[in-house]
Amino acid sequence: FNTGCSFSATDAPVDAKSNCQYANPIQPGQSIYCTGLSDGVLATLELYDLAGRMVHQQAFANAGSLDLIHPLAAGLYLISIHDDKGWNYRSKVVFER
Repeated sequence: FNTGCSFSATDAPVDAKSNCQYANPIQPGQSIYCTGLSDGVLATLELYDLAGRMVHQQAFANAGSLDLIHPLAAGLYLISIHDDKGWNYRSKVVFER
């Protein structure tokens, strides 16, 4: 990765307060629910392909959930969700069409 983002071989959250639930495989329009995010804090979802290229970035301010809006090609991606207060979640996700 050229973005300073690194992913582990496991799906464990970066810290115990960082947790997200979503269908896996996920489809466009499905929701991702995250715990530990603060209300009113801008958070960012980033998706990377397996070559480490960012293929989608989406900002959101709702602390409870976000809807994935990008029509990606089917396949395996690395997901990173983080905010400017240090909350961070990273995992793998399968995108299905």
